[in-house]
Amino acid sequence: MDPFGGTGTTTIASIALKRNSCLVEIERQFKTDIVNRIQNSLDEIKEFNDMRLIKAKESIRKREENNKITKYLNESLNIPVVTRQEQNLMIPKLSNVVNINDTEISIMYQR
Repeated sequence: MDPFGGTGTTTIASIALKRNSCLVEIERQFKTDIVNRIQNSLDEIKEFNDMRLIKAKESIRKREENNKITKYLNESLNIPVVTRQEQNLMIPKLSNVVNINDTEISIMYQR
């Protein structure tokens, strides 16, 4: 919940992490700017999430080089992980932003 929507930064962070976001902005004319900013951020969000996966794989590679075990597997990412919680970690892949009406947008993710 972001009661001071402004430029939509909190919503963009939520999109990157595939979290629900409720943004409230008193100035109606900001909606167009916020939606445009979200649309223009899609490539950056995709790069951010791709980097998360690269860093996770690199961390596991270094761990294995040092003969440290990894007990678990994240099946959705197909990588070994250290903790049980990481087994369920998902890194979303964005697809599109859909304008639903004057006050709502929906973010589409790839499967």
